[in-house]
Amino acid sequence: MKAFLANKDKFFALADSALLSLFRLGIGIVIAKTAGAESFAHYIILTSALVIFQTLPGASIITPLIHLGAGTNRATSQVFFAKSHARLRRYYLWGTVVAVVAIPVVLREEVPFSIYLGFIGACLASLELNFRRSLLMARFQMLQALAVDVTIIVFVAAAILIGWQIGDQAHAAYWWSFFIASLLGSFWMARVLSQPNPKDCPQDQEVELLDQRARKQGGAMLKGSIANSVCSRLQPISLATFSTTLTVAQFGAAWTLIGPMRLLSVAFSNILRPRLAVQLKRGESDRFYRNLRLSYALISGIGVAGILYTLLAGGFTFVLLFGEEFRSAAILLIPAILYAILDTTSSIQALAIQVRDEDGAQFTARLRIVCGIVSLALLVPACYYFGAMGALCALLIVESLYIILSSRKLHRQQPSMS
Repeated sequence: MKAFLANKDKFFALADSALLSLFRLGIGIVIAKTAGAESFAHYIILTSALVIFQTLPGASIITPLIHLGAGTNRATSQVFFAKSHARLRRYYLWGTVVAVVAIPVVLREEVPFSIYLGFIGACLASLELNFRRSLLMARFQMLQALAVDVTIIVFVAAAILIGWQIGDQAHAAYWWSFFIASLLGSFWMARVLSQPNPKDCPQDQEVELLDQRARKQGGAMLKGSIANSVCSRLQPISLATFSTTLTVAQFGAAWTLIGPMRLLSVAFSNILRPRLAVQLKRGESDRFYRNLRLSYALISGIGVAGILYTLLAGGFTFVLLFGEEFRSAAILLIPAILYAILDTTSSIQALAIQVRDEDGAQFTARLRIVCGIVSLALLVPACYYFGAMGALCALLIVESLYIILSSRKLHRQQPSMS
């Protein structure tokens, strides 16, 4: 039975990512329809901040954990995971301080205290949940993660429905229910994992070497993650500075609709990252590159289908889902879909380089820093002069640059791994 579930693990990982992406799509639509453009704009900015809060420790701690922990024996991996968890907990304090101070400054408008407090709790609880989910991913136990996420989605959906019915409190209900559900879900996953206390674990040379490599990779990936946030997470904040609330909301509507496509990068990472690492350890270079080619083909097919649908029914879809005031946002959907294709492609290329090359993390970090500088140079004038369309075009330019440069690194030399 365990062997059967392990063979099906990649399908559980894909189902988990698809379920989460559809859920986030639904949440955005519900808040836009029930809370109005201003509250929806706040939701978009808070969600962007949440993603930044999650991705920084994700890059510096969680991603190296999956790279190096997949394929190791259970005793070694348990101690290694416990050490990584101890580092993650130190991040909680500093991340909370930054979130408490920075979010009100960014929004420049008073956010209801109930929403703000729920947002802070959701940041912390979801980070713990993501760490536990990554441990299950590294151990190829995504069925348990899928069960937890299904339960969380049902709980949050019920809370939003209740909040909407008792007085248009869907936005506040989302953050509070997400906080509570993520906290309970992380406890559930912890029981499945039976994580040891690192202080109680014997020191092992293999664990120490893994931990040193994880710290080295994590430091490089953190720089790249910060640069990536500059490239792809600051658009709502920049638009809030230079444009109207409606512009932010319309950008957020297009961003919400491409959410399932953008989370393809997460889905592919969930499936590919541990498997590519294991394939490299086994010397299976042909399977390594075949998986990359299949991923590119699937991404392109999904993107073309999305563009064709937009040309046929984009305006109708925006009005149906978000309301009449969002009709003009339909023009943003095609460049948004193009960006989602490029973003997913660049994410796959980055993880392949990180897994394949010893200096892969350093290379992708340096490349993302270069793209971050280009993005900063383009973002402010693009948002100031061209609004939401300018923000999307700047994203397309930067992501195209990243793909061109990373492709040269990835495909210029395909070393033998035998």
